[in-house]
Amino acid sequence: TESRFVRALTELQNVETVLWENISRPSVEAAASAADLSPDDFDICLFFVRFRLLLGQDAFDWSGFGGLRVWLEHDAWANYSQAHAQWHGTYPSVYRRDRFDLMISTGRQTTERLAADGVNARWVPKGYSNDVFSDLALERSGICTFGTRWPSRRALIHHLRRRGVGIADVSGPFESLNERLNHHLAGVVCNMPGVVPFGRAGRAVNRLIPSFVRTTPAIEPMIKTFETAAAGCAPVVDDLNELHELGFVHGLTCLTYRSFDEAAELLLSGNPDDLRAIGAAAADLVSTQHTWAHRARQVSDLLASVRRGNS
Repeated sequence: TESRFVRALTELQNVETVLWENISRPSVEAAASAADLSPDDFDICLFFVRFRLLLGQDAFDWSGFGGLRVWLEHDAWANYSQAHAQWHGTYPSVYRRDRFDLMISTGRQTTERLAADGVNARWVPKGYSNDVFSDLALERSGICTFGTRWPSRRALIHHLRRRGVGIADVSGPFESLNERLNHHLAGVVCNMPGVVPFGRAGRAVNRLIPSFVRTTPAIEPMIKTFETAAAGCAPVVDDLNELHELGFVHGLTCLTYRSFDEAAELLLSGNPDDLRAIGAAAADLVSTQHTWAHRARQVSDLLASVRRGNS
């Protein structure tokens, strides 16, 4: 789905895209040469690269480039997640090593934490692919979820089913996911990090008892939040402060929960007509504010503002 974000960025004026795989060495000169250009042809160099590729390379060589150095990162939340302790401290470290001027992060809380760690960070949220997800006006019933069975999501599904909530897993090919979502009234999203304690022994227990997991409050909303809404499902999502800033309001454009028990109570008491109304409002919200095209424009406007401030 993020390839569509790259496409939206390249559809802006005066943007040249170079695939990282086409760069023979970590330098702006090599990147420019891959586009048959020179470093001084650019005002801004924007990185949108898998973090492990940046982490595993030597410091980036900016020779010949005097413009704005920007890192656009969708996974910097891992720097602060209890479920990803191995990444703690690595994102600010790479930011300093590669001498970036600016980092664009996808979570409000993540951005604030990065700033506290000395990173010049700005917030541009995630979005979704509106050429894939939309409300098809189909008959709807029931509750669904989709995605990789991370420990927290697996524990939530297990808990809901134990409480008597019928929930279908509609995971499958991305291109046909929208139709599967469109058959359901509500879609459950779990952004909470989850950690299985006690190492190998804990993992063995977790295979038998999916609820054997420690969850912590989410750091930022996943792309699934927008995709679920775009398909016209009422998003049932764990509560985060920035959801309200994005227009996700409990009872109007989503239902929010703070615990697995609260999620079960919301779903067991949900009225089908109310869920349909919430799903329709959520679809309207994201189609008018949260597509990848919206995000590309936000990035462009942010970069223009930063450049004006530096001039």
